[in-house]
Amino acid sequence: MIGIEVHQRLNTSKLFCNCKFNANVTEENNIQEDTAHFSRKLRAVAGELGQIDPSAAFEASKKLQFDYFSPEEHSCLIEEDDSPPNSINPEALQIALKICLALKANIVDEIFVMRKTVVDGSAVCGFQRTALIGFNGKINTSCGEVQVQSICLEEESSTILNSKETGKSSFKLDRLGVPLIEIATAPSINDGAHAKETAHEIGNLLRNIGGVQRGIGTIRQDLNISLENGNRVEIKGVQDLQLMPKIVDNELLRQSNLVLLAEKFKKSKVKFSQFPTIVNIIDCFNSHTNCTFAAVAKKTSNTALAIKLDSFSGTLGFELMPDYRFGSELSDQAKVNAQVNGIMHSDEDLSKYSISKQESDAIRSLLNCSAQDAWVACFAPEQTATKALIAVYQRAKNIGNGVEKETRRADGQINRFMRPLPGSSRMYPETDVQPISVSSQELKELEKQLPVSFDQQIKSLINSGVNPQTAEQIVKQGQSNKMLEISKESGASLSDVANLMTQHLTRISREKKINPESVSQSLIINCLKMYSSGKVTKTALPVLLESCIVSNSSDVELIANKFNLNSFSTEQIRSLIKKSKSATPIEIFQSIIREHRLNVDSNELTKLLNIKK
Repeated sequence: MIGIEVHQRLNTSKLFCNCKFNANVTEENNIQEDTAHFSRKLRAVAGELGQIDPSAAFEASKKLQFDYFSPEEHSCLIEEDDSPPNSINPEALQIALKICLALKANIVDEIFVMRKTVVDGSAVCGFQRTALIGFNGKINTSCGEVQVQSICLEEESSTILNSKETGKSSFKLDRLGVPLIEIATAPSINDGAHAKETAHEIGNLLRNIGGVQRGIGTIRQDLNISLENGNRVEIKGVQDLQLMPKIVDNELLRQSNLVLLAEKFKKSKVKFSQFPTIVNIIDCFNSHTNCTFAAVAKKTSNTALAIKLDSFSGTLGFELMPDYRFGSELSDQAKVNAQVNGIMHSDEDLSKYSISKQESDAIRSLLNCSAQDAWVACFAPEQTATKALIAVYQRAKNIGNGVEKETRRADGQINRFMRPLPGSSRMYPETDVQPISVSSQELKELEKQLPVSFDQQIKSLINSGVNPQTAEQIVKQGQSNKMLEISKESGASLSDVANLMTQHLTRISREKKINPESVSQSLIINCLKMYSSGKVTKTALPVLLESCIVSNSSDVELIANKFNLNSFSTEQIRSLIKKSKSATPIEIFQSIIREHRLNVDSNELTKLLNIKK
């Protein structure tokens, strides 16, 4: 079973205040010296049902300190949780309602804002505000309709900063509170390729509706994947759609291999009756050891702790998915729970750590390992290493469960553990925001504003003479309305407008290293007017545009005269034909075009020479 959640930022001010995200900031750690900052510690609280969510409890157990930086121009007291929120941003709400209408979803009569407990530090207040807008929608794909379970409007999280101190995480509040549309499908997607197509179609719909941010990081996908009789796993942060099929395939492989391991351990009847003794193995390494981890531990406050895992020999090295073994699964648990760099285990090639056979045998002897047993070690301060090994053991102990309910993060083509899967316990009502009624009249007015679908826009362009590939490119870039306007004002055909803007302007921008958006629409229209009125030829048109851009001039007639780009009249072309010394019409055509290609219209020359195409 595969489902997908698409999260798209809206291009409006924030959801509950008037601040706006600075989309031009590319360096996430760009903090001004005078930026206000403060620290918080967050704890999990009971949800509406009186229970603490396991995901929230897990994050709170890390006992991290969160440092927040609040840029004055892009955040305020609401993000800092020092002031109650305003009402929902009406512009963001209208965009959300349009999206629901485009998805043919049922829209709720009254919108209630809920609090979703989030104590990983990404929200200062310890929760994310979210509101259900619609449900039971659908999106068309080549494999049939995919049901859309819910469309929500919620707050974006804070920008994560790189914290150099252990036990701390840092965030910037410029992004916190930006409106985010969450579209969640039913788990009815067939495979990775279908997931990619579904995400692609949803992305097209969002861009077509408008009001959304564009660029890297403004849209992201989460995957929900489970095998039959297994548990749901959520994979967060899939941004590259090209990798999505492989991410899905690898997760299905990981889950099926975990099921195989579970069956193996159930048959072996291995008992996990009590936590194994944690043993300090530092004395297994002599003072001249080549193992860097051990050498550092001997000279610092670090130590080397290890536990024995009964009957796990060979299991830690068992590959769950490419370049990811069950030992990697244990290592991820240690990293997330104890913030260590990783673990070491007996199924690895220990020579890569410069551990000798003598040292390896000493560890096995100290831990009383048989040939069927494995060991896991962690080099860190004693308390940290102990915490890491407890997390390792808990995961190993649960091997018989098969697939754990987890939230994981995409890491290239694979994924890694983040925290336990959240449940309904983290939701409770937001008491600071009044509910909003949605009238049928308002929906009728919004429905009139819905744009023509991407497919219909592409068909219209193709019918106007634009080739299918260019038509699709124009529509996906949101340029179709702009090109229709340019065509109408300039008198040039839509295919000529598309050819100039998608091919020649793109080439000019690349070669001259300019932003194509910086070229004014009026300049493009005036160049096309010169062509549609017959003053320049089709061949000279892109040269005229480029010359205007390079000369930084909007006087197209002046530039045409300066660079000798004006079309020859019919009489001038006839004169060239008479003067030509070529023998045949084809040779005359070739000689004239070769010498005057920018000034002579090839179609007119063909007619004058009576050349049949």
